[in-house]
Amino acid sequence: EKLQLESALEAFEEELQETERQLLVLEHRIDEHQRRIADNEQSIEQAEHRQKEIEGQIERMTAGLRQVEDELESSGVMLEEKSEELQVMDSQLAADRASLEDATARNLQVIENDASQRSRLRELQVRQDNRQERMTALAEERVEILRAGTEADQALVQVKTRREEMNRDRGSLLAQLAEQEHRETSLEMDAAGIQEEVTVLSGRREAANSTYELLNRLHQQYEGYGKGPREILKRHGGSDRIRGGLADLLQVAPEDTLALAVLLDELLEAVVVDGMPSALAMVRELRDEKIGEARLLCGTEAGGGAHVAADAMAGGRPALDVVQGPGADLPAVRGLLSRAAFFAEDEAAVNAARSYHGTGTLVCVSRAGLLVTSDGVVRGGSRDGAADESIIGRREKLDEMRAELEDLDRKLAHIREKLAANRREREVLREGLIAGRGQLAAMDEELGRNQLEMAHLEQKRDGASSRAEEMEAERVRLAEEVAELVRQEEELTDLLAESGRRRDSSTLQRDELRSRVEEAEMRRDEARGLVEELRLQHQRRQSTKRETEAALEHLQAGIAELFGRRERLAQEIEVGREATRNLQEEVETKRAQISQGMEERSRRRQILSNAAEGIQKLHEERGVWHERVQAIEKQRGSFRDLAHEMETELATLDIKRNNIEERVEEQYKGHFQDLVASIDQEDLPKELELEDGVFQLDQADELLEDRRRKLGGLGPINHLALEEYDEKKERLDFLETQRDDVEKARDDLVQAITEINRTAKKRFVQTFEEVRRNYIAVFQTLFKGGRAELEMLKTDDPLESNLRITAQPTGKVIDTVSLLSGGERCLTALSLLFAVYLVKPSPFCVLDEADAPLDDANIGRFVNMLREFSRNTQFLVITHNKLTMETANHLYGVTMMEPGCSSIVSVSFHDVAQTQSDQELGRAIASKRANIDQTEEQRRAEERRNNPQESLDFDGLNAPLEEDDTTAEVPNSGDDQDKQEKISATVAADDDNDVDDTMEASQ
Repeated sequence: EKLQLESALEAFEEELQETERQLLVLEHRIDEHQRRIADNEQSIEQAEHRQKEIEGQIERMTAGLRQVEDELESSGVMLEEKSEELQVMDSQLAADRASLEDATARNLQVIENDASQRSRLRELQVRQDNRQERMTALAEERVEILRAGTEADQALVQVKTRREEMNRDRGSLLAQLAEQEHRETSLEMDAAGIQEEVTVLSGRREAANSTYELLNRLHQQYEGYGKGPREILKRHGGSDRIRGGLADLLQVAPEDTLALAVLLDELLEAVVVDGMPSALAMVRELRDEKIGEARLLCGTEAGGGAHVAADAMAGGRPALDVVQGPGADLPAVRGLLSRAAFFAEDEAAVNAARSYHGTGTLVCVSRAGLLVTSDGVVRGGSRDGAADESIIGRREKLDEMRAELEDLDRKLAHIREKLAANRREREVLREGLIAGRGQLAAMDEELGRNQLEMAHLEQKRDGASSRAEEMEAERVRLAEEVAELVRQEEELTDLLAESGRRRDSSTLQRDELRSRVEEAEMRRDEARGLVEELRLQHQRRQSTKRETEAALEHLQAGIAELFGRRERLAQEIEVGREATRNLQEEVETKRAQISQGMEERSRRRQILSNAAEGIQKLHEERGVWHERVQAIEKQRGSFRDLAHEMETELATLDIKRNNIEERVEEQYKGHFQDLVASIDQEDLPKELELEDGVFQLDQADELLEDRRRKLGGLGPINHLALEEYDEKKERLDFLETQRDDVEKARDDLVQAITEINRTAKKRFVQTFEEVRRNYIAVFQTLFKGGRAELEMLKTDDPLESNLRITAQPTGKVIDTVSLLSGGERCLTALSLLFAVYLVKPSPFCVLDEADAPLDDANIGRFVNMLREFSRNTQFLVITHNKLTMETANHLYGVTMMEPGCSSIVSVSFHDVAQTQSDQELGRAIASKRANIDQTEEQRRAEERRNNPQESLDFDGLNAPLEEDDTTAEVPNSGDDQDKQEKISATVAADDDNDVDDTMEASQ
């Protein structure tokens, strides 16, 4: 909720900042409108002053014009008289000159024809020589081109052969890599199976080890024995006099354990000693210390009962065959076993006892725990044999569990060796895959160069062939031209001889006419001088008149233009004032919105502050509950230990109770429950402690005396004791309920944390392994070899583990990454960056001068990797390196053609490839820019139609002014967002799949 509030506050503050920015824009526009209005008013005043000056000039020029017209009329009359005289002289001179010119023209024509024919002859000779030289050069060049085409064809065959071999090698390498990848996948699946098997065996071993430790503890503590035998075994279990408990010295099948426990009865807790003196010493020790009684069996005494024949045990097994071990050879035990038989069913045991008629007593025991003797004794029922079973087969179970643990350890060691071998084999395969991928990349690069070389050779071969054909066609054409030039040369030689004769005759006639024309020209020149002087005076007066009239027209037009401009400026002032009023109203609206926004932002900040305080309180409360949970957990642990101790003590007391019940039944010849029922419980004090329903007389006397003392010290009776008890009990129940709830919440929380940590560790390890493999592959690609590694420093928690980055280029042995050069550190960082990127590629990636520290060789590998990754990702690279720019599909340059005004220039390499020259590229860019501007104008017109109140434009103010006037360029008004320049560009993700995208940049 706090994050949502912070996000909402940030969004609201951004809105508020946008509104403030719009307010500043509106205020700026108001100031601009006011400035334009002031400029227009000043222009109107200047126009009025200029109009008055022009009217004065018009009056002065009108008077001068009337004087010029009078002078012009007198000079015109004199000029007409002199002009008539000159015309008579000119007509005579014109006739003579016409004759001279005709003769001269004929002479010049002859001379020109002669010179033209001689020049044409020389030109034909030069052209003939040039054609001959060109034909010789073409023949030599054609031979060279054909030889180059043949060489290119031969080289092309060699390149194609080499390319086929490389394709075969690449195919075999791809098959080998596929096989290695399949093998790696198979090994990973085997590793997962082996790991699962290790987990199963580890679980089985933990369970077996827990069972073994429990049995061993019970065995070492002699649980299941009575108090007396347990004390003897604890004190003297390691001495030579004590051979151990009878139950530990007997071996029997698990299914016969209950039958043996019923047969031996109290002998199960017997202790086997080396002889009678030792037995008597143990009895005296028990008697002196009053620590109970015990049954002792002497292993050296002879004895035993009569042996019952095996044929008398119809359907049963002799006990001596069933029971094994050192304890079976003891006289007391052997005597009992020699006259006992084991049966599978109760009916078989009963029938065998009934049908026995031999000497001695036959004891028949079933696996269900029914004991029947041939003399009529029957014992059985619901008997708890768990304790007896545990002490009879306890040592065998310990040996079995120990053997099972050793077997599980051997299996785990073997499986772990298999897992380690699998891991080593996968590492070898992974290194092979990395090396193979490097070889494959090198082959692909070589194939690319091979393809370029083939294209170049094919182009060279085809160009040579076409060029040879063109040269042959040109040679044939030149030969035809040479033959034509020889024919024209012969014709011109004949024409030159005839032209010489005509030139001599025309020269003589021209000289006679020239002398007569010279005399007429002298007379005509004198008359023309006088006429020209008069004409000049007349023309000067006409020019003065025209200038005056033009000046008058210009001044009158200026007055009209100033009047029109003054009207136009007045209209623009009125429109600007209206726009200013609208903008001021909008400014007031924005200021009201900002005021409301400030109040809303303060309110939201207060809400966010309150939320932060609430979160802090919740953190503190969580800390208190965490401490309470830890305290309860400690109490729970102590309660668990106490419960375990009490369960152990309860089991011991249960065994004691069973032993005492059996002794009472044997001593008083009756069933224990019947004996207890015969006692009148009403006669006994309720506070009297009973041991299995029996109390001691001494204890009763002590209790009676104690109650007398307490009764005297009680004093008055507390009648509120029951109410206090109910309150305390209710409080106890409430606390227990709270404790159970806290324990349940803690268990759920611990389970959730465990699951989260397990999932996080698993996913982190998987992702880390992928990043590590990618880092090694990318590093070896960028460095063309070397050694790289990314490993975790082993800790108990992978999520808190530190990472070690190893980077050693080929030929270098370093300890830390800081010893690398700047370019090597840059490539190492790029390797790690792309290793993480390859785990989960993104559609866009921005690199800001990542290639700055790299030299040309490393730049080549870097751009190759960019080109490879650009199949799935669009890269936006900020760079100053020309090699990186050559790899791009589009370039966007930021330039400042005017101070303080930056602009973006875009170039598409697709447009460059389609143009033949810089002029065509310029026209293509200009056409694209015109299309962009046209689209932008259409969009603006659409916005003005949709929002007429916000589309006020002052484009009319940009019209050029007359000379001597003040010129001011007023930028177009309107919303700055509507005036942004849109630059549309196509950004190609790769050469085969173009993706159109639009980038907007404001100027």
